Amino acid sequence: LLLKKFSYQLKTTFIILRIFSLFGNFNNKGRLIEHIKSNDKLKIKNPFLKSDFISINYLIKIILIIIKKKYKKNFNIYNCCSSIGITPVEIINLLPKEKLRNIKIKGIITRKNNIYSSRNICIGNNKKILKDLKIKKSLIFREIKQYLKN
Repeated sequence: LLLKKFSYQLKTTFIILRIFSLFGNFNNKGRLIEHIKSNDKLKIKNPFLKSDFISINYLIKIILIIIKKKYKKNFNIYNCCSSIGITPVEIINLLPKEKLRNIKIKGIITRKNNIYSSRNICIGNNKKILKDLKIKKSLIFREIKQYLKN
């Protein structure tokens, strides 16, 4: 609210990007998709917990459109997400078949035992950014699969 007030008082544009779980070529092995891509032995504590992912390439596309666009409004908040919840198990299943054969998965907890499965999960709504920026919807499963191949 403070930034919104400043944007109107100062007559300048403020745009806030809420970036969800980011993946891509930035070599952060601690992130889920990078961990799955770079390891043959996986231990996943919450295999059915859904997360909303966005690729670094899609985020860059959004940022470039925002930079080029001339805004009529002084203030905007956008969710940078796919609006699709994806589980670690679904990500593992997107691995190339030759990698999937060699992978060893330990510690998977079933839904019954998973104390986290009943928690609210953070899946964003990207309708506003799709409408305002006239950008195509992210094909997140295709993007993850392509990233895991490389």
